[in-house]
Amino acid sequence: MHPQSEPGPGAPPDRPAYGSAVIAKSLAGLLVSGLLLALPGALVLVWRHHIESNYLLIALYFLAQILGVLSASAWAIRLMRARGLGWTMAGACALAVASLLTLGLFAPPAHWAWRVAGLFLAGSAAG
Repeated sequence: MHPQSEPGPGAPPDRPAYGSAVIAKSLAGLLVSGLLLALPGALVLVWRHHIESNYLLIALYFLAQILGVLSASAWAIRLMRARGLGWTMAGACALAVASLLTLGLFAPPAHWAWRVAGLFLAGSAAG
């Protein structure tokens, strides 16, 4: 047996298990997911629910987003097996854009069901 030796000054260091591009893409996905999961906390204030306290509707917003995250486990696994991780991430980003458009177009004068649907889509995109 030979003892493990340190690489010399001219030898290349050991390569990491993952490349820096994979790590950067993973962190970008984590950032998008975190921003989408933080939406209800900020939107409750923007939609002025701190003035008129309808706690059942606020709970429904958070419940819709949680159900969206849970539903993502069904479609994301199937899409990842069929098309790969790149397609799945691109599909989740497209779904996030659709959810942000829904939430932007249907502000509180509109019916609350549109906002619940938008938060469900945001949760599904984050999951």
